[in-house]
Amino acid sequence: MAGLMLSGTDIRKATGDEAQERHADETVWAKEILAQECGRTFESLWDSLNAATNKLSLMASFPFGEIILGKWNQPKTLPHGIELREPAGAGPASTSGASARTA
Repeated sequence: MAGLMLSGTDIRKATGDEAQERHADETVWAKEILAQECGRTFESLWDSLNAATNKLSLMASFPFGEIILGKWNQPKTLPHGIELREPAGAGPASTSGASARTA
C-alpha cells in the first residue's frame, strides 16, 4: 500500500482551512461554544442528581458562587392548552450556603 503524498499546496490549503475554522470558533461561534461548555456543567449535575440517592445532599455540595434565576412575563395561552412564558430579564440571585457563610 502506497503512502499518501501531499504537495506543499495541499498542506498550505489544509493549514489555511484549519486557521479559518479556528478563527470562526473564536469569533462567530464563541458564544455558542461558551454556552456548550457551561451547559456541560448542568448536564453533569443533572446526571449526578438522577443517579444519587440523596439528592438534597448532592445539591448542597454543588459549588457555585451565585446563581441568577430568570424573571418571566405572564404566560400567553396558546392553542391546545400550551402556555408560552417569555423571559423578562434577570430575577433574584441565590448564593451558595458556603459562600454566604464565608462572606
